Amino acid sequence: MKAKGRLDKEREAWEKEHPHPPLKQGTQIERVHCVMADGEWHTLWGIGEQVRRISETSVSARLRDLRKTKGHEHIIERKPHETKQGVYLYRMEEKNTEV
Repeated sequence: MKAKGRLDKEREAWEKEHPHPPLKQGTQIERVHCVMADGEWHTLWGIGEQVRRISETSVSARLRDLRKTKGHEHIIERKPHETKQGVYLYRMEEKNTEV
């Protein structure tokens, strides 16, 4: 049996702290929007886990869609993770369209 690596242990710890919400019906973009609507910082992997294990590539594409969808543009902020090199955190803000 293979010993668990550091990333496996981190993933298990994360899953214990973040149980899956009930499966939401709808498209990937709707599910990603539901996760991001809390205004908190999330990793691509964390978002994918919360919307029932979609790939980080798909999450990244859905964040791009949220930013560019006509009439529903959102501000998607990105910053590097403080301790994990090459990992970024993302946060969504509703775009203020008032004049």
